[in-house]
Amino acid sequence: MKEVDVSNVTSEQSLLKIIYMNFASQLFDDTQFMKLRMLGYSGAEHLLLFLSLRKKGRIRTVMKSWGERRYYIPIEQLPRIHQALFNYIPPKVGAEIQIIKAAKPGIVLDLFNALVFIAQDQLLLNSKGIIHKKSVQRLNKKLQLKEEDLGQHVLQLRDNEGEPRHITFVLELLDRLNLVHRENKRIVVHEEILSIWLTMNTEQMTSILVVLISERVGLSDTERQHLFGLLSQPEVLSGQWIGMKHLIDYFTEQQLLNRTRIDQITTIASAWITALAGLGWMDVGESDDDHQPYFRWKVPLELVRNALFYDEVKLSPSQLDTPPIPCGFYVQPDFDIIVLPSISYSIRWTLSMFTSLLNNDLISIYKLTMESVTQSIRRGLGIAEIISFLTMNSEVELPDHIVLTLEKWDQELNHTDPNPMSSECQCWLVGLLVEDEQNKETFIKQFGNEDATRQYPYAVDDEIPQPQLLFQQYEQVPTMWVKDFRSYHISTVRQIIEQAILLKTKVKLSLDGEKVDFIPLMFSNNSNVISGERYNPTTNQYEMIELNYDDWKEMKLIIPSFT
Repeated sequence: MKEVDVSNVTSEQSLLKIIYMNFASQLFDDTQFMKLRMLGYSGAEHLLLFLSLRKKGRIRTVMKSWGERRYYIPIEQLPRIHQALFNYIPPKVGAEIQIIKAAKPGIVLDLFNALVFIAQDQLLLNSKGIIHKKSVQRLNKKLQLKEEDLGQHVLQLRDNEGEPRHITFVLELLDRLNLVHRENKRIVVHEEILSIWLTMNTEQMTSILVVLISERVGLSDTERQHLFGLLSQPEVLSGQWIGMKHLIDYFTEQQLLNRTRIDQITTIASAWITALAGLGWMDVGESDDDHQPYFRWKVPLELVRNALFYDEVKLSPSQLDTPPIPCGFYVQPDFDIIVLPSISYSIRWTLSMFTSLLNNDLISIYKLTMESVTQSIRRGLGIAEIISFLTMNSEVELPDHIVLTLEKWDQELNHTDPNPMSSECQCWLVGLLVEDEQNKETFIKQFGNEDATRQYPYAVDDEIPQPQLLFQQYEQVPTMWVKDFRSYHISTVRQIIEQAILLKTKVKLSLDGEKVDFIPLMFSNNSNVISGERYNPTTNQYEMIELNYDDWKEMKLIIPSFT
C-alpha cells in the first residue's frame, strides 16, 4: 500500500485521499481496506471514518453473489476528489510549440454523419451480428475519426472480428446514447431519441459525451484513473500548452505513479492525447527546442467542468442551452450548399436527407445531385417539400435554375416504382419535429451525476451498520480500564495491551512525565516488547516506536466515540 502524506487535511479527507490513491474507483474489500495506514489513527477510528464516508456517499458498497462486500469511490466523483486533493500548476511554456496533430472537426459531427448514414442505408449484420465489410468501408468514409486515432491503450472495446476500432467506438457510443438499436439483423436509428438529440447544440452534446467517454477510459485500472484526473484538472483544461514530461513528473512526485511505470504511463498518456485530438477536443504539439510532446485542450473549460461535476452548483440543461446564431445555409448556383457550424442539427439533418456530403469539416459542403434527390423522394420526401425547405432556410435566394432542375428530376423519376423506400424509413421527418424542452432535459439528466449508471454489475448494498454493532465486544471490557488512568499489575497491563490490539484501538500512557496516546500494533519476538505508534507532543506527530512494559506506569484504554 502507498505511503500517503495526509497533513493539512481533515480526518475524513485523509482517509479518502488514501483510498483514492490506492484504488481510485476500483473495487476493494475489507482486508484491503484494513491494510491502509493513517499514521496516528487506530483501526477503530479508521473504521468509524470509513462508515462516515459511506454515509455521505463518498464510498459505495456492492454485494457479490456469495455475500461478500466490495467498496468503491463512485467514478463520477473522481474529478472533484482529484481537484480537492491535488493542485497541479503547469509552468509557462517558453519554447515555440508546433502543432503536429490538430484537433479534428469532432466526435459530435462524426456521430451525426454516422446517424445520417445509418438512417439512409441501415447497417446490415451477418449471422454473427457483425457489420458487413462493405458497410464498414462506406461508413469509414463518412468519419473524420480514424482507426489510428484510437490506440490499444485508450479504450476497452468489444472485439468484433477485425472491425476497425473507431467504427466499433462510434457504434458503441450511439448504442449507449440509445440513438440506434438492432432490429432484424440490422442496425437502425431510434427516431424518437434522435429527435431529442437533434434539438441540442454542440455544447450540450459534448457535455454528455465527455461524461460517457471519461467513464470508458477510467474503468480499467487505478493509474489510468489518476492520469485522467490530472488531464481533466481545471488548470490543465485552461487551453494553454501543457508539457507531457512535466505532467508525468508531477504524477510521480505525488506518488500517484510508481517510478518503474513511467515509460508505460507516458505511452498511455500519449495515446490518450492522440485520441482526444481525433475527438476534436485537443491539439497535440511538439516543442522546437527539445521536441518534447505538448497538448492543449480545445473544449471550453466551463463545459468540461460542468460535465465532470467539478462544481457543487451544476449548470442546468437550460444554462447549457446557448442557441446557435440564427443561420441556415448558402445554396450556390453550382448546386453546392455551404453549411456553417452555427446551423442547427435539425436543419442539417433534413438537408442531409436529400443531398450528398462533399466536405465533412467545421464548414461542410453538401451537393444537390439527381441521385441524392431521387433517393430521398423514394424514401417519401416530396419535391415540393424539398424546395420549400431550401427556400425557407437558405440565407440567399434560391436560384431559379435550381428549382427548375429539381422539378425536372422529379418528373423524370418513375413514381410508379413498386418498391418505394418510404415504408423502410421516415427519418427525414425527424428534423422537422417540434422541439420539446422537457424531453431534452430528461435525456440530458440521465447522463448526469444524479443518475449515473452503476459501475459494477453487483447488487447495491445501501445498508450501513450502526457503529455500536461493529464494536459490541467493547461491552466486555472492564469499566475500570476505560475510566481510570492508573497503574496495573504487569499481568493486567498485558491484558489491556492485548485487548487494545484486538479492538484496534489506542491506550493512553504516562511516558517521560507526559500523558501520550499510543497505538499498539503487535508484540515483537520478545513478548515483553510492543511495536506501535506513539504521539510525540514536541513534533505534534505520531512516530513508530517499541516499548517495554516497564517504560510506563499509569495507563488506560481509549474507546472511540460512536456518535
